[in-house]
Amino acid sequence: MTRDELKEAVLRLLSSPSYMPMRKRGLARQLDIDDEDYLAFKELLNEMASEGSIDELKKGKWGLPLGSKVSPKKSKSTQASDNDNPSVESKSESPAKPVEKSLPKNLRVGRIDVKRGGMAYLLSDPPGNDLFIAQEDVGGALNGDLVAVELHRKFDHGSKRHGKYFRGGSGSRPTGRVVKIVERANPVIVGTYFSHRASAPLPASVHRDREKNKLTGLVVGHVVPDTRGVFSELEVLFENRGEAKDQDKVAIELVEVADPKAFRQQPTARVTKIYGKAGEADADIAAILENFHVKLEFTEEALAEAEAIPDEIPAEELAQRVFYEHPITFTIDPEDAKDHDDAVALRVESNGDYTLLVHIADVSYYVTEDSPIDREARERATSVYLPGKVYPMLPPKLSNNMCSLKEGKLRLTKTISMTYGKNMTVIKRKIERSAIRSAAFLTYDQVRDALEGNKPELVRTPEIFKACQEMREFSDKLRKKRFDSGSLNLDLPETKLLLDEKNEVKGWTLREHHWAHELIEEMMLAANRAVAEHLLENEIPGLFRVHEEPNPEALEKFADFVREFGISLRPPYDRLKLKYAIDRAATMEAGHSIHLALLTSLKQAKYSVECLPHFALNFSKYLHFTSPIRRYPDLLVHRALDERFKPGEAALPEKGQRREGGDKARTHFKRVDMLRSLADHCSRREREAAGAENEVVKFRQMQFLRRNMRESHPGIITRVRDFGLTIQLQDCFVEGLVRKEDMQDDWYEYIEERHLLQGRKRGRSFQLGDKVEVRVVDIDLARKHVNLEIV
Repeated sequence: MTRDELKEAVLRLLSSPSYMPMRKRGLARQLDIDDEDYLAFKELLNEMASEGSIDELKKGKWGLPLGSKVSPKKSKSTQASDNDNPSVESKSESPAKPVEKSLPKNLRVGRIDVKRGGMAYLLSDPPGNDLFIAQEDVGGALNGDLVAVELHRKFDHGSKRHGKYFRGGSGSRPTGRVVKIVERANPVIVGTYFSHRASAPLPASVHRDREKNKLTGLVVGHVVPDTRGVFSELEVLFENRGEAKDQDKVAIELVEVADPKAFRQQPTARVTKIYGKAGEADADIAAILENFHVKLEFTEEALAEAEAIPDEIPAEELAQRVFYEHPITFTIDPEDAKDHDDAVALRVESNGDYTLLVHIADVSYYVTEDSPIDREARERATSVYLPGKVYPMLPPKLSNNMCSLKEGKLRLTKTISMTYGKNMTVIKRKIERSAIRSAAFLTYDQVRDALEGNKPELVRTPEIFKACQEMREFSDKLRKKRFDSGSLNLDLPETKLLLDEKNEVKGWTLREHHWAHELIEEMMLAANRAVAEHLLENEIPGLFRVHEEPNPEALEKFADFVREFGISLRPPYDRLKLKYAIDRAATMEAGHSIHLALLTSLKQAKYSVECLPHFALNFSKYLHFTSPIRRYPDLLVHRALDERFKPGEAALPEKGQRREGGDKARTHFKRVDMLRSLADHCSRREREAAGAENEVVKFRQMQFLRRNMRESHPGIITRVRDFGLTIQLQDCFVEGLVRKEDMQDDWYEYIEERHLLQGRKRGRSFQLGDKVEVRVVDIDLARKHVNLEIV
């Protein structure tokens, strides 16, 4: 695109009636400006502003000058097409609405958080000043949509009503009304279609086309969304149903309300894809993958680029790397692992110090920035692991072969060498480009069984056996120091599905987590911390892993919760008090519920260009570096280090050159801007991948349970609500619901502060953490509900 064409594109965008003022980075995304062209694009905007054709509005957002009706000139091709069809009105010629010099004081743009009851909040940035929006003022917005909200005040006159009035206190506060939906968060929504039976006469608004025997405008069904946060059922008109039948699993797109003054602003749904009957494995799993945006296939360009990679490593590349043969190096991974990101080695020095070497697959050597493989990996951002199936971030030739540190194969790596003194503090650190040949692929259970049974033959050689012994002693010291400083152990037991040769579920078990897992965890944590410190000390931009401190209100609720189990926490709540609660919970029958309650009280970890502390780990500097095969943020950190390696040199200086100022700093800040958007993208994709895995596991568990129902199951109450009890079946780890309305032996009253359902007549009670025997009444695979009754 030439400079003049880009100017026209800017004017066309800003003069569009649907345009909402946005910052430079948002404009660049709208116009598909590449990162390398972003600086030139900013200069173009400044030039257009000096010419008076555009203007910078409030808070750095851009629009047309006040009263302007600028329309971009048409290209010759556009004029020709308009002349060929004069009845088609060109969008570029539609009169542009004047854009005010700044956004009106009573208008705010942001993401909306719609609650299950229908009310909503406009999320503030920074957090802490969310704007309340009553149900009648949501205006058809769905959860996560980018909306424009008009501010106004509602006086409460002392009322404590929820909804459009201020809740409690006196006076007034701002509330909002959605006046425009700027961008839908979910252009595609997955759900279950339910057909309506025609029993009433047709409304007058319905149009019958007798020649085609079709009805236009008739509501013939609705879709119950699976997409998280979208609570509203979406109606389907006759003309938008397609071939969908009752209880089909479908994908839909939204059909917006054409009349802005219409009484109902809720969009309707158009069926775009039919997966099959809800409850059938193929249909439901395909819908889950679509719902969480899991890509199933690689592009042809990415696969072709991967296949073109030579199987042999060039000699000139090996010549500028350190080759590590000693101390002995090997991998420790799950038994079914196909990609091996990391290998470890440990040397005990003569003075008693430890030198830990963590070798990480050098994925950035093979995946260059903005290549077809990189674009595919960036979009995926993570590998997705489902029972019996993996959707990798990288094509199989890389993830399972060239980048995987396979036993006996020469592989390129980056090595983090850390020497620890007597108090387990790092006294020396080195980062190198390297190559290794892993001596063995060991599993966690192999290492445990070998050391606990004193059987060196289980890990191949006495040398490896001795190395494992030293590693266990070393990692135990690291782990003790970490937890003594206040690090929290937030790991919950995970369900592992057992599959037969046809990939069908034959049972399940809890995924075992023992000291051999912890051995590798401590080494990876150490490597990640070391690289984070190096990036900060040398002012290298990268993505950091951060975990913000929890809200005091959330911890107050947690303290109230655990008080019912005899665990007393007094404010202020710090890590050591939370650690005390976790340790106490580990010895209690309700320990799982307490642990889960703490997890839900904490914020989610995420990626950020700012290095903020990690609350749960109690690290001031932390990032992800050790899994570049399966996580895109790790690959970005590898690239950040690559830029500081000098040609022909294998090691980075511990104190390298800091970034330069002036014009030379532009590259640094350009990189930071690019990483900022990638941080949000990678955080979102991580949550979506976890959501897909949880949903698939839950669905397949319920499938198996329906085929193998017993007379009764032991269970434990994990949640108590006003509508009933959530119970986890202890023999299969599936959760189900006992509805209060189905508990016919008494009239049960919900006592919120005690997490209790109390019978009025007989005095029988059900409290969080209680053990009960239950019977499965019904399993609804379409809605993923398990209904239970107490035996």
